[in-house]
Amino acid sequence: RGVAKAHLLVRETNTGVVAFYEQLGFATAPRVMMAKWLNAPP
Repeated sequence: RGVAKAHLLVRETNTGVVAFYEQLGFATAPRVMMAKWLNAPP
């Protein structure tokens, strides 16, 4: 389908899921994710 790269967002504390995706060939990458609530949180 022409997809060159896939990104996953996984909490670093979710070690089981991190290990699972590492076994599938995914690697961790240094990134900063930032968020801001524009309205009151749900």
